[in-house]
Amino acid sequence: MGVPISRGIRRRCATIKTLIMPRKPTNTDTQRTPRTRRATPAPGEHGAQTARTTRAARTPKSDGVEAPSRKARATASRAHDLYHSDTAHAPHVYARSASAQHADQWSEAHAPDAHTETHGGAAVPRRPPTPSRPSTPDSPAYIAEHPSEETTETPAPRWLARTLTLLAYGIPLAFLAYVLYINYLPFGYERTFTIDVGAEGDTDSRKAFYLQPSPDLSAPKVAPDGTTYRELNGIAYAVFKPPVVLRDAEITVTVEGDEGVSIIPPVIDFDPDEHEWDYVWDFTKQETAFTPQVSERALADWLRCSTSTEEIAKWLDQGGTIIGDFDLQALEMTLGTSTDSTPEAGSAIASPAPSEICVQLPVPDLVGNAFWFDGGMYFDGNSRLEMPGTADMFEDGPFTVYVEWVPEESSNNFQQLVGRYSWEIYQNSNGTEFRIGRLNDDNRSFLSTKSTNFYNNSNNTLVAVYFPNTIQKNGFFDSYLNGNSTGRTPIGDSVFLEGYSAERVLSLGKGDHGSANFFKGKIYNVRISQEELISKKNNISLLVVDHQALEMLLMSNQAKKIESINLELIN
Repeated sequence: MGVPISRGIRRRCATIKTLIMPRKPTNTDTQRTPRTRRATPAPGEHGAQTARTTRAARTPKSDGVEAPSRKARATASRAHDLYHSDTAHAPHVYARSASAQHADQWSEAHAPDAHTETHGGAAVPRRPPTPSRPSTPDSPAYIAEHPSEETTETPAPRWLARTLTLLAYGIPLAFLAYVLYINYLPFGYERTFTIDVGAEGDTDSRKAFYLQPSPDLSAPKVAPDGTTYRELNGIAYAVFKPPVVLRDAEITVTVEGDEGVSIIPPVIDFDPDEHEWDYVWDFTKQETAFTPQVSERALADWLRCSTSTEEIAKWLDQGGTIIGDFDLQALEMTLGTSTDSTPEAGSAIASPAPSEICVQLPVPDLVGNAFWFDGGMYFDGNSRLEMPGTADMFEDGPFTVYVEWVPEESSNNFQQLVGRYSWEIYQNSNGTEFRIGRLNDDNRSFLSTKSTNFYNNSNNTLVAVYFPNTIQKNGFFDSYLNGNSTGRTPIGDSVFLEGYSAERVLSLGKGDHGSANFFKGKIYNVRISQEELISKKNNISLLVVDHQALEMLLMSNQAKKIESINLELIN
């Protein structure tokens, strides 16, 4: 009685059959090894052979292993051949069961040769196994026929695919919207703001545009026509806090009311090359570092006129040139010396010498122990420069001073950059200072504007303005450090005290006051104009470079009426 085939063998054989049957024959498959015909038994031996085969199948081996049936042996043999041909490609598919291994053991024990089988007591060649189709692990056919955990991919969930698609389109659109938002005003955003001065809520800080309380502002008043207003006698601030981010947005601010109220921008874009200057020291050029460039108007500062022969002789000794028509021989006889200068107006005239003779003096160079080094005038902490002949200059009227420098020492106060005793521009340990004094009488204290936003070991610029006005009594002085206002100070009708600066001259690097210290660093440019280059206006236009709050200074030296303040965004 044969051994029954277990369920494991049947399941494995069914798997093998599933893998084999779908294959289509190829040229390799059709080239099979010629089949050897089995020997035909002689007549009369068929019955005996059958009986021997039946008895051999029923007779157990002496080693105790029960012989499986012929069908089981054939199935095991075929599985064995398939296993050895394809197990290298898919070993997890052709894993053999214990029953199949048991059948192989019996077949190997009773087979006389690996390539023969017993039939009727005689060994006959076994039919060779069908060659397997060549296949490589990376071929598409192999991957389709032998799926595994490495090649099987789980499709992504639909929500994940939708999310990735949304991000692919949403991120570029969000970035574009951000760029538009920070460069242009939002759609529908309000462009005009107005402070109705004197009306209810004009100082409400919760608003985007409001008037900051100030002791120099009067209480609200009402004009006969019903217009509300306040009077300003001093300074006050109008504050603009944009509710959205504004970058590179231009704004204009206008003050409505009496004349004499000016508005000062908090930030200016000051380019010194856009203005005319009377004196320019360009220290970046070594050849002309000590020699100033002087305007035609400034030459008048160096024109001297007198009837005194002694003074005329002194000026000529200083290198001066006589200006005007005169009798050169008569002048030489009067002075008792020979003049080397040639009259500017032509040849000498045969007439008496004029009652007053004018001499044009040369503009002096800077003198001192500072030196040019690497593109600038270097002050080593013990050096100073001064301009001879300037004892009575740069304080009779309005002026503007521009200086560009890089500090190296910020621990000391009162390091003079440029000044003339009655006014000086200092660098302190925590900022800069534009100080003037004394005004009107020698008992009045010094006044100054200060700032703390300077850069040590970096380039800095400062613009200082002095504007006296004895008629309208609305004089002031202020300064801008690196384009930022340090605050405008009103001085009314005050002016410099006459004779206070005595014989003090224009200096750079150290002042003449007892508290002065030497400056250490480089100065690249100094310019002086005898005009107020940053004038007073009742309207300004400026560029908003960030979204911070803007404080705009309002000033009036007399009680002046303010009715409204208007702000408009241009773009």
